[in-house]
Amino acid sequence: MTSNPIIWSPATSRVQASAMYRFMRQAGFDNYESLYDWSVQEAPKFWEALAGFCDIVFDKSARRTLANSDDIIAARWFDGSQLNFAANLLRYDEDDAAIIFVGEDGTRRELSHAELRAEVAAVAAGLKAAGVEMGDRVAAFLPNCPEAVVAMLAATSIGAIWSSCSPDFGVNGVVD
Repeated sequence: MTSNPIIWSPATSRVQASAMYRFMRQAGFDNYESLYDWSVQEAPKFWEALAGFCDIVFDKSARRTLANSDDIIAARWFDGSQLNFAANLLRYDEDDAAIIFVGEDGTRRELSHAELRAEVAAVAAGLKAAGVEMGDRVAAFLPNCPEAVVAMLAATSIGAIWSSCSPDFGVNGVVD
């Protein structure tokens, strides 16, 4: 029996520049295997540390980090907590790229964090003007493109529930 050969490994400098490496070191581990073992053996502590590392802002704190951990179907992470997905993603206002898009035709577009925030705010204002409120459903028929991300973040920023379907799915896929 032969083992699978490693086809590619990143350079050490690239590994050490990654967020995964920074998290691993902050959590007190020297290698991925020990981080992985900890994430399985001490799952609630792992998820608390990861939420802290990612600076997740909760509107309401969790009663329990991981409930029903022995049953993946019934497991509940950050049980009882509330957060606004869009607010967590849109809190940055820098000029670095938030979205880098490359279309099938090779078209490339970038949106900075500041541009993304401005576009999301404009679409959210339009949704509110149309009467969309927290708990409403917003559905879209559009391809995977920056506008889809903007519309999703705008809907979720006001507490609406987002759903979309890409034209790439074809008529039967859309109808289903």
